[in-house]
Amino acid sequence: MRSGDIIHVQIHQTANFNSTLRRAQNKERQRRLKVS
Repeated sequence: MRSGDIIHVQIHQTANFNSTLRRAQNKERQRRLKVS
């Protein structure tokens, strides 16, 4: 595995993590709106 491949994998994992985090934050925000 070349170093370029490793960097690509890390970027992909970070993107997945960010989208998962954003989805969780959106759910939390919608839940708060319903409660208030």
